[in-house]
Amino acid sequence: MLCQTMVEGISIWYADGKLCYANDAALKLFGLVEAPQTSLHYTEIMTRMFDHNRASMTNETFPLSRTLRGDKTESNTLIGTTVKHLPIWFHLNAYPITNSDQSLAPLILCVAHEVSDVVERSLNLSQSAYYDNLTGLPNRSLLHDRIKTGIAHSKRNGQILAVCMMDLDGFKPINDTYGHEAGDEVLKVTASRLLENMRGDDTAVRLGGDEFVLLINDLKSEDECILALNRILSSVSQPTPFGDAVCQVTGSMGVTLYPNDSSEPDTLLRHSDQAMYKAKERGKNDFEMFDPTLASRHRANKSTLSRIAKALDKKQFKLFYQPQVNCQTGEVVGVEALIRWDHPVLGIRPPGEFLPLVEKDDTIIALGNWVIGEALAQWQRWQAEGLDLTISVNISARQLLHKGFGETLQRVHASLPNGHSNPLELEILETAALEDLNSVARLINNSRQMDYKYALDDFGTGYSSLAHLKHLSVNTLKIDQSYVRDMLDDPGDMAIVQGILGISEAFNATVVAEGVENIDQVMMLIGMGCQVIQGYAIAKPMSHEKFAAWLANYNSNPVWKAARDTYPSRGQFDLLVIEVAHRHWFEQIQRSLQHNPTNTAQMPPLESYDQCKLTSWYHGEGSKHHGHKALIHDMDANHRKVHDKYKRLCEQIDQKDEISAMLTIKELQELNNTLITAIHQLRMHDH
Repeated sequence: MLCQTMVEGISIWYADGKLCYANDAALKLFGLVEAPQTSLHYTEIMTRMFDHNRASMTNETFPLSRTLRGDKTESNTLIGTTVKHLPIWFHLNAYPITNSDQSLAPLILCVAHEVSDVVERSLNLSQSAYYDNLTGLPNRSLLHDRIKTGIAHSKRNGQILAVCMMDLDGFKPINDTYGHEAGDEVLKVTASRLLENMRGDDTAVRLGGDEFVLLINDLKSEDECILALNRILSSVSQPTPFGDAVCQVTGSMGVTLYPNDSSEPDTLLRHSDQAMYKAKERGKNDFEMFDPTLASRHRANKSTLSRIAKALDKKQFKLFYQPQVNCQTGEVVGVEALIRWDHPVLGIRPPGEFLPLVEKDDTIIALGNWVIGEALAQWQRWQAEGLDLTISVNISARQLLHKGFGETLQRVHASLPNGHSNPLELEILETAALEDLNSVARLINNSRQMDYKYALDDFGTGYSSLAHLKHLSVNTLKIDQSYVRDMLDDPGDMAIVQGILGISEAFNATVVAEGVENIDQVMMLIGMGCQVIQGYAIAKPMSHEKFAAWLANYNSNPVWKAARDTYPSRGQFDLLVIEVAHRHWFEQIQRSLQHNPTNTAQMPPLESYDQCKLTSWYHGEGSKHHGHKALIHDMDANHRKVHDKYKRLCEQIDQKDEISAMLTIKELQELNNTLITAIHQLRMHDH
């Protein structure tokens, strides 16, 4: 039968719940070795299956049982067990079969397809994206979700939520004096002490560096909060042993309370941050409560909103355009339209100075509509000049969820010239989309017929699951620039970028990497298979006049083509990672010596030749594919010299032999340059 050759699991069930037919793929997903000789009832396989939360399947959650009861299509993502007792993820759809006269036949069709690879990538991405590698605490990507959960909990129970921003006093001198290992130990101990002094429903988040956010739930009064804060600050200030040394820090904390303050996570964080700096100014090792009732702040905000509304009426806003380039072809494929305020006195003002205020006011709707209209008008002017580009525009959460936004999109589409496709891509924040997932998904689906494209902006900073991503069905994922900026220095950020690229492939979405600043980042992204890049490595945002001049003179960097020709395989990508790591290693040495040329405390760890990743590559994939080339053996010999020379340098610095160390630094630089050149040549010759 045709069904036997299909990769999907196909099964047919009678109305009484017994199996009629199942192909081999279905038997595998159901954990059966072969088709049962007697009629199998669906409950016999249902009891061996679980939902994505590891809860057992029931008649209320199993798609087949729901379809049997309700005569309509049902679906769910399940975890089954193979005949070898291994977990297997699959998506199951159950359809009632109809006769030619549309009456229901006494049969149910089930179609299942395995999604284990996609789910596992998502789980790995979630772990590296949402938890701090050093302390194990949630990181900033989970913070908004936890604050929203705390607010909802506070509303239900009528209790107080405290949002606390804490910065460690005296942390930098520990790093400078004892090195980063001591600093890391202090951070880990601090995280442990925070958890010891907080309850199970509370949350401690590491923002990065020595900054933490604490969410304390179920407080009955401000006095109870003060007791908790004093207990935490006392614990944090206890000494931390490190080798023969004793390290000690204190905490400065800013606190704001919900429901006294705003219900917006960003506002609560901003207010607690402001209060924290007041605590530092007052003397550290203390906390400051934010006062949300200050009338002056309200008056200032109201005045600023009024000026922004008048500026819109006076046509003081303009759009700047930042190119988006396909880094595989070098072609400019689109631009992002970015708003600027052309202030009559202060000049061009960036969006960070006015958008955070208007995003919580209906002014943002008028401003957002102006951006869409102006972007479309510019596209029409470019069309007249023979230029056809996609224009991405940012849509705020308030505008996205406004009941009139769908009508706005209809009017814009109606204004397009006949025969022209829609040039607009609407960028929505991942966190904004999750505020009302069903409404946003409905808007996206309704506007598909008008050829609008959608992008999830700052992807990776929110907490969207694969189910959310499938529900939203966007065209583009924009990787948050913080991950791109740090991926050459932080393996965790590189893992996140790789994970997002994998997810985009699974969902057939284009990826745009934002914030690309240098050629090393460009080359890395090309090697990872990224399609489109945007950032200062291409061009800064510019007026439409300057963009036209820039485009007329644009030629993609010739290094890109070399990069594209150099990275068709996984092995070549691994070698690129090694090259970048060695570049970064030597830059760390140079920065350390510039900061303190007589101390090795902040220099990179002294690892041996045998411990280096390049050595593992040489004895493995390198020798396998390049063993016949003299270049690789010369490279290996040079690599040994680099490690030996670095060891010698550290010894000379420790012995205070400054003159010899200066000569060794120069020799090490020459050796490392030769090594990098050899690695690069191997990549160029690896086809």
